[in-house]
Amino acid sequence: MLNIIQADLFKVRKGKAFIGVMLGIFLTLVLVAVVFKVVSAPAFNDYISGQEEYYSESDRVDINEAQQMLPANGGEFLLMMFREIASGYAFFILPFIITVFGADYSSGTYRNLLSYHSGRTGIFTAKLITTTIITIAMLIGTGILAAIVGSVLFGFGGFSAALIVQVLKAIIFMLPILLAFIGLGYCITALTKKTSYTIAFYFVILLVWSIVIQVPAMLIPGMSWLMALDLMSSLKTAAQYAAGADVSLAVPMVFSIILLAASGVTGLIKYKTTDFDFS
Repeated sequence: MLNIIQADLFKVRKGKAFIGVMLGIFLTLVLVAVVFKVVSAPAFNDYISGQEEYYSESDRVDINEAQQMLPANGGEFLLMMFREIASGYAFFILPFIITVFGADYSSGTYRNLLSYHSGRTGIFTAKLITTTIITIAMLIGTGILAAIVGSVLFGFGGFSAALIVQVLKAIIFMLPILLAFIGLGYCITALTKKTSYTIAFYFVILLVWSIVIQVPAMLIPGMSWLMALDLMSSLKTAAQYAAGADVSLAVPMVFSIILLAASGVTGLIKYKTTDFDFS
């Protein structure tokens, strides 16, 4: 199992998936930071004041309130961005699923893998562990990038041991939810055996599930608790919980464990019973 993990980590390190994901996250952070910097600049307020025919008094009040919520230093930017882009982590991990597990199907490397390792349970588990390791690296890397971007544009203040603890707690609380997404991705891959289908079904399931949850939660009185089953939104909730916000993580955590167990077992059973073509 250890050899499989080391080989997959080497493959990811030499490939473009991790670098591509981190580049996408970096560009997102830079874009948001630049927008924040522009909005908080005195020149922006002067521009708004000179456009009275377009902005009412209430509009200017709303803009001022929004400006008060902008980060004042690099530490605040780190915490804000780690929370606000949390939902996107569900999509950022998809390239890792494809690279570590899906590529075995698309490239045919499962032939060599199954030839040298007869235990399919060990192979499946090793790849889950590998994807989890890469996901943790992505979260840590996001924190480092956010700290760098925030420090450059907003100053080096706000960093403390308490802030680092909040970020680490956010990673810990988000990890079970992300594991559920990883299990779902592995299950889809094992069932379809095609990376293109995995990508399509993964996106469709996440988007459709969010809609299915939100509609009854908004329209039916007393059903607002269903929103806790939207795991993409729960990633942001986990980051808020780590920062001490008055939110609950019990339902998302339980649902994540159930989804991980169900998808993981289903994917493993399919992987173990698949009749691979070695011709």
